[in-house]
Order: sequence, then C-alpha cells, then structure tokens
Amino acid sequence: LLVWVVRLILDGTINLLCSIALFLALLAPWRLAALARGAATAAGPWWPEEQSDYRWYCLMQLGFSLLDVIAVPFLLVSLAWVPRWPIFAKNMVHLFNVDEDGPGRPKAFYCVGARSETFGHGCYCLLDVLGAVLGLLALVMPWRAASIVHAVSEELKYYGQSYCASLAALSRPLINAAPDPNSENSYDQALQSYSLCLTRLAQAGAWDGAMGIIDAPFFLWGLTSVVVPSRTWMFLKTSFGPRDGTNTCEQRYFWAAAVLLAIADVFAGVFGGLALVNPLRTRMFVQRFQNRLAKPYSKRPENKWIVTCEWSPQLRVECLRFGLLTLLDLLLLPLTLLVLLTVYRARPVVDQCGRQSGEAELAQSSTAAAAGGEAAGTPAEAAGADAMATLPSPMHRVVLYQFYLLLLDVLVLPFLVLVLLTQYRWPWVQAAAHDCGEVGQEETAEETEDNSLGGWLNCLPDFHRAVLYNGLLVLHDLLQTSLASLLILCVYRAPLAWRTLTERETGFRRALWAQLGELSLDALHAPGLALLLVTLWRADLVVKELWSTEGNAERRRVVRRNLCLLPRDLLGLALALVVAASLVRLPGIALELFARYRRCTRPPLAGPGRLAVRRVSLLVPDNNAQDRRPRLTVEATQESPLTQEEFGQLQMDVVSADFWRDVARAFGGALANLGQGLLPLAMIDGKHLSYKSLYPRDVRFELRLGNASLLRDKLSKLQSGLCLCMELERVPSSGEAELMLRLPLPLSWVRYAVANVGEDVDLPAEMLEEDAAEQYYGPLGESETAGGFRDMVWSIALLQFWQLLQDLAHLLLLAVMAVLAPWRLVNWVSYMSSSEDAWFASLAVRAASLAAHRWAALSAYRGNLEPAMHSTAKELQAKAAASGLFGTAETFRRPKELEALALAKLQEHALPPRT
Repeated sequence: LLVWVVRLILDGTINLLCSIALFLALLAPWRLAALARGAATAAGPWWPEEQSDYRWYCLMQLGFSLLDVIAVPFLLVSLAWVPRWPIFAKNMVHLFNVDEDGPGRPKAFYCVGARSETFGHGCYCLLDVLGAVLGLLALVMPWRAASIVHAVSEELKYYGQSYCASLAALSRPLINAAPDPNSENSYDQALQSYSLCLTRLAQAGAWDGAMGIIDAPFFLWGLTSVVVPSRTWMFLKTSFGPRDGTNTCEQRYFWAAAVLLAIADVFAGVFGGLALVNPLRTRMFVQRFQNRLAKPYSKRPENKWIVTCEWSPQLRVECLRFGLLTLLDLLLLPLTLLVLLTVYRARPVVDQCGRQSGEAELAQSSTAAAAGGEAAGTPAEAAGADAMATLPSPMHRVVLYQFYLLLLDVLVLPFLVLVLLTQYRWPWVQAAAHDCGEVGQEETAEETEDNSLGGWLNCLPDFHRAVLYNGLLVLHDLLQTSLASLLILCVYRAPLAWRTLTERETGFRRALWAQLGELSLDALHAPGLALLLVTLWRADLVVKELWSTEGNAERRRVVRRNLCLLPRDLLGLALALVVAASLVRLPGIALELFARYRRCTRPPLAGPGRLAVRRVSLLVPDNNAQDRRPRLTVEATQESPLTQEEFGQLQMDVVSADFWRDVARAFGGALANLGQGLLPLAMIDGKHLSYKSLYPRDVRFELRLGNASLLRDKLSKLQSGLCLCMELERVPSSGEAELMLRLPLPLSWVRYAVANVGEDVDLPAEMLEEDAAEQYYGPLGESETAGGFRDMVWSIALLQFWQLLQDLAHLLLLAVMAVLAPWRLVNWVSYMSSSEDAWFASLAVRAASLAAHRWAALSAYRGNLEPAMHSTAKELQAKAAASGLFGTAETFRRPKELEALALAKLQEHALPPRT
C-alpha cells in the first residue's frame, strides 16, 4: 500500500508538470488548431491512453511551440519583403499539401518543412535587404555609381527573359485544383530564375556598396591631385568609370599615388620651365622631350597600369635633369667668367666649349633621327646626346676644376714668392713642375679626348703641393735657424749642433729640434744648478754626480734630486745652529756629527775576511793576575803568508748598529758617539797583540783590550741578547785596506766568560761561519753608511732640536715648580746630585706605599663601607614603604640622601695616610 501511495504521488507530480508544459504550449494561438484536430481524433493512436504517452505528448507540443517562437521573426521578415512573395507562397502551399508524416504514421499536425522554409526564406530576404541598402549607398557614391549600374544592367541582361516569364506566370491563380503538369513545370523554372536573379542583384549591390565604403578614404586622398591640371583628366577618367572586381586594388594604388604623382608633376613642371628659359639648352630639351613623348613607355611596356595612368617617368626625369642643368649653368656662370678673366686658366674652358658645341650638333642629329623613326645614328652621335644630358655636364666639371685650381693658385702664391726669394728650395719646385709637364706631354690625343681635363691638368695639384710644402719648409728653416743660433752660442752643445748642420743627414731638422728641446730643458734646470753651486753645501756632490752620470735625462734628474734635498739640508743646518747656540746640546750634536762623519768617510769592508777562523776563546783573568786585561785567543789559517814589509798596520773596529744603540741607551748617546768616532782603534804591536803571529799561514794570536773589572761592571747594563761585531783590518803602506777577520761576539758569551774567571770559554762553532754576523745578529752598519754625511745632518739636527725642545719644556716645568712649590726644590737637588739608583729606589718605596694604601682601602671597603651601604639602602627602603612611595618614581629621586648617609658612615672609618 505504501509503495502504491508513493508511486501515485510521483505520477501525479510528473503529470502536473507535463500539464503545465502543455499549458505553456497553448500560449501560442496558432497551435490551437493542431491541438483541436488532435482532440477530434481522440480515438486515434495520438490520444494518450497511457501516462507515458501523455507526458511525451505534452513535451512534444512545448517543443513545437518553442520552435515556432524562433520561426515567427523570420516569417515576419519574409512577409515584409514583397519581391519574394511569389516564391514564398508557392513553397509554403506545396509543403502544406505534402503528407510529411507518410503513410501509416500518425498525424502530428506540425509541418517541419514549412518552418525550415521560413528560416531559409527569411535569410534570403535579409541578404536582399542588405544588398539593396548597400546598392543604394553605392549609387550615391560617384566613384561606385557607374560600377553598380553596370553590374545591375549585366544581371538584368542575362536574366531578363526569365524575369519577364516569372512575372507572367504570377498572373495565374496560385492554387489550382487540377493543375497542368506542363504549365506547372514552366512555372517552377520561372520562380527559380526569378530567385537567382534577386540573389545576384543583392550580391552585386552588397559588393559595390562595401567596396565603395573601403574606397572612400583613398578617393578623398586622391581627390587633392585634381588641383594639378596634368592629373585632373586622368583622375576623372579612372575614378568615375565602371570597374570590375579585378582592378579594385590597382585603383586604390592609383588614388594613393595620385598625390605623389601630382607633386612630381609640379617639380617636373617647374624644372621644365627653367629649361625652356635657358637658351643654351632649350632646343635640346624640346627635342628630347618630344622624343620621350612619342614613346613614353618604351622602357617598361609590361607595366600596363603605368600606361593606363598615362604617367611617364622618363618625361619627368628629362624635365628634372634639364632643370638642374639650368640651375648649374646659372650658378657656375660667375665662376666661368672669373676663370676666363685669368686668361692662363681659360684654355681648358674654351676647349671644352668647342667640344661641347660639336657634341650638341651630334646630339641634335641623333635626336632628330630617333624622332623620325630612323636609326639613332653612329655611336659617337649617341654618346654626344648622352653627354649633353649628363648631370653634371663635362663643362660644369671643367669649370669647377679650373676654379678649384685657381683657388689653389691664390693659396700658394705667397709661398711661391717666398721660395723664389730664398732660391735654395726652388730646384725642388722646378723639378716638380718639370715632372708634371712631362706627364702631360706623354698622354696621347686619344687619352686627351677621353679625359676632358687633360693629363697636364691632373698634375697641377702636385705642383701646388710641392710649392706649399717647400714654402712651409722655408718658413720652418727660418724659424729653426734663429733658434739654432742658441745651440751655437751654447758652448757644450755647439759641436753636436754644428756637425748636424754641416752633415745634413736624413732627419737633421728633427735632430735639431730634439737638441733645442734638450736645451730648453737644460735652461729650466740651470737656475737650480746655479743655486746648488752658490750655496756650496751640495755643490761638490752635484758636480761629482754630473761628471759620472751618462745621459742628459739622468743629469737633469741629478739636479732635480739635489735641488729637492737642498731645503731639507738648509733646514737641518738652521736647526743645528740653533742647537749649537743653546750650548746645552752643543757637545751632544758635535759628538754625533763627529761619529757619523767618521762612519760615512770610512764605509765597512765588504766580503769575507782573509783569515778562516777555526777557534776563538775568551779568558777573563782574576784580580791577582799580572795582566788583568781580558785575552781573546784566535786560531785561523790564511791562503798565503805575509811579510813584515807588506803587512802595514792593524786596526780594530766594532760595526754592530744594535750594539751601539744599546750602548747609547745604557751609558748615554755622548759616550756611544765618542766611541764610534774614535774607531777604528789602532792595534799597537807588542801591546795589544804581536804582528809576527799573523805572518805565517797558520795563525794564532792573542788580543788584549780593556780591563776585567771595568768589563765586569759595565757589561751588566747591556742586553744579553745583543752582540758586537769585531773587525780586524790590515792597512798596508801602499794600497787599500784589507779585512782580516770578522767575528760576531755575543754578549751572553762574554758574560759567561766574565762569570768563569780564569777559564778559556770557546765561541760556539756556528759563530765562526762567514755569514754568521749578518745571519744571526742583524745589520753591521750598512744603514748608517749607506747615505752621505750631508744626508744625515738634517736628521741629527732635527733629533737634537727635538731634545732641546724637551729640555726647555722640562726647564719651564722646573720654574713652575719653583714658584708654586719651592719646598720641592730640595728633593730635586737631592735627586739630581745623587746617582740614578737613588731615584729608582725612591720609586720602589713609593710603589710599596701605594700597594699598602691600596690594601688598606680595600679592607675598609669590605669591612666598613659595604655594610654601611647595605644598611643605608635598607633604611631608605623602609622609609619609602612607610611613606607610601615605595615602587614609585619618587623612590629613585633621592640619590643625595643615600650619598650623604654613606659618607657619614665612611667618615667613621678613616683610611691610613699616604706616604
């Protein structure tokens, strides 16, 4: 039961929806007749006996009504377009009389063919309307009117009989109960012809109307060319005539180019008018124009469109060419008269005028023969005609070239006069003129006819070039001669300058300019050299370096370098005078200058020593020894023995720069400078050592110097990491000094020997190598002796002046102390009169006192101040909490209260006094 109820409800709902669809289909009133006819045949198969048939029937009727809604607008269009009524009526009657459903099928009372016919006929009517509108628009456009009339007339001419037969057939009734088969066939053919005629007319109207719209901007653009009379008739002829569809684009090309063609005609007309007023070219221009006018399209006969436009490019080119030739004639007329007035330049112009007259006659005969239809004549006549029309013409080229040569003549005339006056460069100019004349004479007559300028004319610029070159060379020689006299007057450059002038080799002028440049550079350096010589300070150095230096650039570099060093040296001398005038630093600067002078005048000997050392030992005797001098024992070998006559004198030197700097630090700079100044120390035979011990091949000698107690006292003040480099030098009676040996003696080794009194202490083996001194213990004084003495004076003076300024600053501080704290003078006098150790002992006591004070302050802070600060902070916090200000900004605005409480607590525990 439940299933049946549900099914009943669903069927009722679907049937209700289908009934609504049927009701909507009844809104189309033309469908009522079909529904009524279906109801009249209710017993038929289309009456719904089942629910499914009923639903299909309702949906089918709704679909038919919707199709009719779409077909109605096309039906209205078909009824509105009268020319197609006969076709539409005949087709509709035929479709309604035909049984579309066929035998044995139920009647649907819906003619599908009629609806499709309505769609198709409506589309044809729309096309006819569009064609009619565009055709009327084409009739209004003058550039398409002839085309549309021509197209319609052609269509009516072809389909005229069919159109008349169709109109006659329309007079009989449209519906005939008993039609005649023959008349029926003729009627159908007439309707088909009538429909085809209407379609072709619509197509023709649509095509011409659309093309007319596209042609409108081209037509308006080309219409502006009508203002030129030569283009008016052609524009009217091609624009308003009938056209088929093949030349539509060509017509637009013509309209687009019409303005350009008109502009070309304007220019051609102007230039052609100029050619007509020129009596020299009028006859030739008229003959060539007539010849071109007779055959305007001979060069391009295949271009039919140019022929149709009646526009010949050759005619316009002739007008432009002869017009430009006329302008050139007018522009070159003053130049021609100027060349003719010079007389000596007139001959080529006169010859070209005669030659051009003959060419004009040949051209006229050739043009006349061509105009009469005969042969063009001989090749010479044709060439003459072409030469007359060449742009520019040979006459123009000759005039321009002669005027160019005339300008060159005016330009080189002053140089030619200068060369003639000086005479020494005239042979070269005369040779150039002779060469040009020979070249002009060697040309044949045939070559002269081919080249209208002539061979001798082509050589004339070479003559001008020779005159200009030699004239400028004369001016150059005059200028160089006046300057070269300075070289002759300058003594040291006169021989080279005179040899260059007399020999006159290739490039001698360039060599003279090079010498003048060198002289100018020498003149710039001459004041500096004179200043160096006048000051005398560096005069001998400059002269010595100039004498030994090769090359002018190097000598000038020597002058510049010494001139740059002169202000430095003068400043150093001034500072040295200031230091010497103070008397306080006079001994120090004098000793330092003395030491540096001795070092600079005696540079160290280079290379290995004569002796190959095997063993070195040092013995420091005790206080009970007879000779308490330290003994240095050396065992060595030499390649060859020495004799007493050639031995000479023996000297000892200490050249270690680090050692002397440490001596200056420990004992003062004055003592170090005095020691360096007294070196080298002469070794006395029998006192310091025995010379005989150095004669044999195997050498063993003992060197005794100094005092053991003095060595023991002073050695402790020097750094143990340094060494002194001892050199023994042999100075023969004749010849240069010779290095005997070079020994690096470390101070640590010397200290060890001093500590072990009475024992021989050997020098380590690595110290006996040749390069041991430089390899292990640094430079040996080369940095001190590398520069000259005068290059050291400024640095010594500057250093002493700086020390003098320090002395003055300390003196000023002493005066201030004497004024402000006179009681401190007693301590100052005490420290100044005592040794240096007393001052260091006072500093040690002071440091110990400060350490004790520091420890007492630290103890007071930890035991008293820190607890006081803690208790004060707590009391302040309690007061703030009691007043309700704890945690606010007011709590941190009381630093002075906390500071006062802390200081009150600190004063209860005083620190110990400073000592």
